[in-house]
Amino acid sequence: MLPHTGFIYYSDIVQDTPPDLRRKAARLVAAKSTLAARVDACHESSDGHVGQMFREEIEKKLDKLTEPPPVKFVKPLPKPIDAGRKKRGGKRVRKMKERYAMTEFRKQANRLNFADIEDDAYQEDLGYTRGTIGKTGTGRIRLPQIDEKTKVCMLLVTCSSYFEVKDMIKFRMWK
Repeated sequence: MLPHTGFIYYSDIVQDTPPDLRRKAARLVAAKSTLAARVDACHESSDGHVGQMFREEIEKKLDKLTEPPPVKFVKPLPKPIDAGRKKRGGKRVRKMKERYAMTEFRKQANRLNFADIEDDAYQEDLGYTRGTIGKTGTGRIRLPQIDEKTKVCMLLVTCSSYFEVKDMIKFRMWK
């Protein structure tokens, strides 16, 4: 026999409920039967209408417990009222972007040639490869077309001072 079971637990009203709700139903029936016993002891309801009322309350509560929960609708977040502010730039942000920018060295490390066997197979087993760094065939089909204006801009970026650029332009050290 199960613990906390008895005549009330094996009554029809409790046994008709699902197994996971039987203990709760037994407590409901026990509480209402205690109240009905008090009413009966005082001879207040000779026709039994209080007992019928208690039984209807028990059945309503059990129906409420057995019905599935209502479906919850997921409400999306509202659109933000104010527009996002522009982020401040400056020297520090620019330097950070330059530090994490994709360089030519990284591009070559990420690039792999098709159907090319690596020289050092042990490094490939570890998951490390140098890509096309230091190899003759870069795997590119076309070289990038660079005009004179772009060369001058690249020269300005690489040189540290204006005077170095002026001297390079003067002596035409680039092709």
